[in-house]
Parts: sequence; C-alpha cells; structure tokens
Amino acid sequence: MFTNSKKILFLILILSYTKSDYALSNQYEGTPFVTSEYFYFGAKIGNIRYQHGCQDWAISCDKRDNVIGLFAGHQFNKYFAVEFGYADLGEVKANYNEYGSVNSYRATMNGFDFGFLALYPISTEFSVFAKAGVLRWYGENKGPFNTVKSNDWSTTGNVGFQYHLNESWRARLSYQIIDDLGNDELGSSNAHIAWLSISYKMGQNPPHYRVSQTSKPINQHNISKSPMATNTQPILNKISSPISQRSSNEKIAVSDNLDRQHRQKNSRETSTVISPQIEIK
Repeated sequence: MFTNSKKILFLILILSYTKSDYALSNQYEGTPFVTSEYFYFGAKIGNIRYQHGCQDWAISCDKRDNVIGLFAGHQFNKYFAVEFGYADLGEVKANYNEYGSVNSYRATMNGFDFGFLALYPISTEFSVFAKAGVLRWYGENKGPFNTVKSNDWSTTGNVGFQYHLNESWRARLSYQIIDDLGNDELGSSNAHIAWLSISYKMGQNPPHYRVSQTSKPINQHNISKSPMATNTQPILNKISSPISQRSSNEKIAVSDNLDRQHRQKNSRETSTVISPQIEIK
C-alpha cells in the first residue's frame, strides 16, 4: 500500500498535467456537452473513519486510516452512469486489557462496490452527483489467540462534485458512508470516507459545442434597403459622369476644328477675284 504522501503526490502530478491541457479545450467558443455514452476508469485516495471501530473498554483505539481504490464506469449521458470499483478500506487497531495483560487486535477491510450515479451539471466545468449502491466486503480480525474472517453485503451512498479538467479527465471530491460494515463475528461499524479521485474517459466521440449567439443573423431585407445598396447607382453615375463629359467635349472640339477648316477653305476660294473680259469691237 502506498503511503499517504506518495498518494497525494501521485494525484497532484496527474492533476497538474491534465490542467495544463485545459487551455487547449477552451480555445473553442461555447459549452462542451456529452452527446454519446462512453466508458471511463480512475483511481482514488481518501481517509476513512470507523464510527464504532473499538469497544468502549479499549485502552487505545486507532479507527482512522488512509484508503485507496480503483473504479470503472459506463456513462449513458450527462445525467446517468453506472460504476464498479474496488477499495482497500484500511484497518482499525486497538489494545485491550485482558487477563492481566495488554492484547492487540487488528481488523482490516476491503471490498467491491457497485452503484448508480445521478449527475447534474451546474456549469461548464462543475457537476454535482449522488451515488447509491452495495458493497461486497471482506474482513479479517486478528488477535493474540485467533484470526476471524468473514464477508457480507452492506449498502453505501456517495455525494460530491466533479470538476472537468478537460475533455478527457475528471476530478472528484466526495463523501461516502457505508452502513453497518461488518457483522457479529468481526464486529460492525458505520464507515465514513472522504475521497479524492481522478478518472479518464475512453472511446468518446469528438466534443460538440453550442455556438454562442453573440451576433444577430444577417437580414437580406435589411441589406436591400441599406444606404450602401440604394446609393450604389448614383455613386456609379457620379464616377462615370466626368468620363462621359470629357468624351463629349472631345467630340465637340473635333467637330469645331473640322468646321473651322472647312470655313477657311471656303474663304480662300471666295477671295480669288476673276475679272470679266471686255471684248472691244
């Protein structure tokens, strides 16, 4: 079993790695949402407290321990999922004064759980969830004279919230209660666990995004009535008018020049005087 410091360091490294990728997923505009089912798996660490871990006449009692687990699940949509997992539920240590001597006892627990999850998204990154299911537990109680082993079923429930690190990674913080963990042979107690977990999605489709409606759609009717559209022809007329005017002036100048040349020619012809010949008889 990992020590507590190694567990925490392991999760911190994973969280820091996945968080660095979150900026890439945020380059898209809109809100990511689940459109298809997918599988996921993860790991978790936590701390357990056995509510009635020792008898009242114990000399010393250590009923808290660190716990670790693995889990996998199938999410049908963004609201419902099923989950299966395994957890090492730690141990309880106690010392009792028996027959004039101090005897030590050590009880350990582990088990497999199955449950249904109901999730509700409260923002793009956060969801709250609740889980209810059953735990198949396996326990062992070692004392100075004998060892007792047993197994049975207990009901369990979780509540917590989930943080979306990016499109593939999720982190959870949750509280779990296991009702009546143990039996008459081993002794029984309610168990309270605080979990920190991380999970990875497998085989999901590429994410889809809701496009944010930040701009109004283009209205063709408004375009046809816009000042730019209505004033297009006058602007073209203004641009072409100087060109047309210059062409017209050039035509008039050429015509005037021709008329002037014709008049000069006629003037030269009329200026030549032919004197009449007078015949003298």
